[in-house]
Amino acid sequence: MITLSLQECIKQHRFRELFVEDLGWDNSSSSLEMVVDEQSIKLESVAEKRGLRVFACRLHRTSLANRGLLRRVQKQLIRHHHEHIIVYHSDEPMKQVWQWAIHQDDGRKVRHREHPFLSCNPPQPLLKRLSNLRFSLEEEESATLVDAMARTRRTLDVIPEQEMFARFPSYAKQSDELAVAMRAGEPGAFDRFCEFHLRLAKKSSRMLYHWFGMDEDDAFQIACIGIVQAARRFDPTRGYQFSTIASFWIRNCCQRYGLGAAYLIRFPVHIFWPLYKLQFTERQLLASYGMPSARERLYRSCRNNGVRVRDWESFDRVKNIQTFSVLERDDWDSLRSIKDPGKSPIERQLVKELQQAVLSAIARLNQREQIILHYRYGIGCGEHTLEEVAGIYGVTRERIRQIQARAEEKLQIYLSQLDPRSKSPVIEEEHANGQGAPRVLKEIDPINAPELLLQISDVESPTDCDQNRTSKNGPMCVGASRKEVSE
Repeated sequence: MITLSLQECIKQHRFRELFVEDLGWDNSSSSLEMVVDEQSIKLESVAEKRGLRVFACRLHRTSLANRGLLRRVQKQLIRHHHEHIIVYHSDEPMKQVWQWAIHQDDGRKVRHREHPFLSCNPPQPLLKRLSNLRFSLEEEESATLVDAMARTRRTLDVIPEQEMFARFPSYAKQSDELAVAMRAGEPGAFDRFCEFHLRLAKKSSRMLYHWFGMDEDDAFQIACIGIVQAARRFDPTRGYQFSTIASFWIRNCCQRYGLGAAYLIRFPVHIFWPLYKLQFTERQLLASYGMPSARERLYRSCRNNGVRVRDWESFDRVKNIQTFSVLERDDWDSLRSIKDPGKSPIERQLVKELQQAVLSAIARLNQREQIILHYRYGIGCGEHTLEEVAGIYGVTRERIRQIQARAEEKLQIYLSQLDPRSKSPVIEEEHANGQGAPRVLKEIDPINAPELLLQISDVESPTDCDQNRTSKNGPMCVGASRKEVSE
């Protein structure tokens, strides 16, 4: 039975309390120091039962990933205590390795069992087996070393639920040192860390040879992109090896960028991979049923996998095209008829002149109306709602909407004067307010000023929208007070 105290003791590394108070073992308080691979290691005895001792040892996280180091520690410890259990642990991250070894029947071979896991998430099967180590008061008098060894064997002599050891410990240790320097922000540490793992990128880029037959150098460059993205997100204190997260990001980059670089005709990613998998189904069906029957079964498989038949036919026709010269005349004409979505140089020049005309027309408005239009349409700054602009000036949204509508009417008049095709409007200037605000007396052909404003929202404004003054009542725009806006 898994008790709450058992889980908490394991998560908090309270091993003495776990064995003595929860599992009913005897207390032990001896220690032993040894040197293994030029590293000083201290073992503390926390409990014992009829000669079977439990030792706790604190190590660095890179040492916990070194299976060979742990087994060399065990080989030295067996000279002092023949039957024992060692619990290795680290504090950053909270990680544990439970180690136990037993001699085979010939007396020479030793079978090691290591159970690594993160302390915050111990395997549930291991927690259930640890209850076998519990000795009750009734069992205390009859307990022997053979009984304790049998219970330990039932608990730890099984295949581990997790595998968290490094395949190349020295390589993992260097990687961890570079990762710590990178996280500390040392100059050039990020570049050194990425260059150190170029061998991993070289090895992982082989999937692009297998998938698309891509050139080795192109595949290597795409894999390097995955290494860079993984390095930006890697945190060594979480207890995982860099290769674990790097393999995911390298595969992600190969699927995204490798697809566009391998084929002359681009396929959408969400369509390509179901079609790519159907190639293997097609080969199996052709080998089993022949061409006529295989095609019918393949179309049925397309419908079952949510793939349109016409997508498969298009993919089957163009997947091996490496140059447009192999296309038939009809296919070539259809490809040439596709319109370039980009704008021509003439259209770009027209848009530029239109932007300049609209900005010059806005400059003729008074400063209050200029800045409100800048805020509302995001010209030179972020786009703001009526409520946000009203909060800046301390007025209602309706008042801002009225000022915006009046400014757009003036803007339509100014733009109509620039258009030679438009009718000449009759305008009467009002100089009562000293701002020269025009008033239309006759109908004119309107120009859609809001639509033009949206077209120039990505250009910089000649008037700085962020020139605000902060007063006791909130931010105020230069040249416009609350009283003026409310009027």
